[in-house]
Amino acid sequence: MVQDITEHRQKENALRQSESELRHLFETMIEGFIWTDTEGTIVMANNAAAEMFAYGIPSELIGLQVKSLHKEPEKWEKHLCSLNWEEPIFNLDFQGKKRDGTTVWILANIKVLRTHSGEKIGTEILLRDITDRKEKEEELKLLRRAVEEAPLSIIMTDSEGTIEYVNPFFCTITKYSDEEALGENPRILKSGLHDDQLYTDMWDTLKKGED
Repeated sequence: MVQDITEHRQKENALRQSESELRHLFETMIEGFIWTDTEGTIVMANNAAAEMFAYGIPSELIGLQVKSLHKEPEKWEKHLCSLNWEEPIFNLDFQGKKRDGTTVWILANIKVLRTHSGEKIGTEILLRDITDRKEKEEELKLLRRAVEEAPLSIIMTDSEGTIEYVNPFFCTITKYSDEEALGENPRILKSGLHDDQLYTDMWDTLKKGED
């Protein structure tokens, strides 16, 4: 009898330890984590999720509709309804809305929570803040647009001087199409309009990786 009680207590202690470790993992995850019920009401959230949306503590998210964290709530519902909650949604990026109304870019994985019998009981949402990545992507788009529309000839080469990119203005003034220029060497531009030193200097600059 004493042995049975001891074993029971050991199992209880192991279970409590396991629950404590899982709770610690949940609360210290880098990714945001949200659980909702079948109505889309948040019933659990971790610290990362609260921080992501500028809430002080996770409990301040409890009771909110998860769609309220989307900048355009109707789009959130559209994403979910399109799959009828039957299949997981992976790598869904959307603009989230912080508590102060500012925007945060989110990458989400969403799956349905079910009982052993298959009954739907809610959703599990894993969230990652990708705002920095989105801002860099936008900067690259602006840079590319500036290069494409620049009123001067722009060539980009690798370290060996092989042309990897030319902008539209280059094609206009040289009469080379981008397909003809790519993979070639800037020496194709030697038309006799400039002396040999200009092309020697340009080639030396490309080899050195200078501007």
